[in-house]
Amino acid sequence: MLWYEAFFKNGNLLSDENGLQSVAQLEHWLTTLEGQERKQFDYTTKLIELPDLKLTGSWSLKYKDRLDRSVIEMNNYKEISAKLTELYNSAKRNRYYWLLSKALYDFQITAPRLLLALKESDSSDMATQKAGFESVKTVMQEFHQRWENLKSVYCQTRFISNPPNFVPDRYFHLASQREDLSWMIQAEQLYYGMIEKWLPGEH
Repeated sequence: MLWYEAFFKNGNLLSDENGLQSVAQLEHWLTTLEGQERKQFDYTTKLIELPDLKLTGSWSLKYKDRLDRSVIEMNNYKEISAKLTELYNSAKRNRYYWLLSKALYDFQITAPRLLLALKESDSSDMATQKAGFESVKTVMQEFHQRWENLKSVYCQTRFISNPPNFVPDRYFHLASQREDLSWMIQAEQLYYGMIEKWLPGEH
C-alpha cells in the first residue's frame, strides 16, 4: 500500500531511519542512553515537501511515480472496497477481520487522495489551483473521519489508549511515544500541520 511511504522522503513508516530513534534503541540488552528522551528532533525533515506555488509543476514532476501509483490505487478502490464489504456480509465467522480490513482500507486510501489533491493544487491555472486547495481541505476532513472510524473498530477488541498509571517502557520508538493509537499517524499529523500553514488563508 502506498500509505506506508506516501509522505516520507525515503523508505516508509516501518523503516529504521523514519523512527523517532534508531532500532538500536529497541534492543532490550543495550544500556539506555542518558537523556535520549529529551532530545529534540524536527520529524518533518523526514517528510516530503509541499508544492512550491511560485514554481508550479515541479512538485508533480518530482513525485510523478507516487502520483502514478495514487491513480492506480484510486482506480482500484471502488472494486476492492465493494469486495471487502461483500466478504464481511457473507462471512459466517470472524466477521471482525473483514470489518477491520475495510476500515483500514478506507483509511489508507486518503493518502493517494491527498497526493492527487496536492497535484491539482500544483497548477499555474488559478481556477485549477483553487479547486485543488478545496480538494485538499476535503481530503483532510475525510482523513479525520476515517481515522475515527478505524479507532472505533479497533477498540471493539483491544485497548487503544494506555490505562491510568500505565508505566511506559524505556524505549523511544514510535509506539512508545504516544499514549494512544495515534503513533500510527504521526507522519500524517505532522504533514497535515505543514499543509495548514501552506494553504492560503489558513494561517
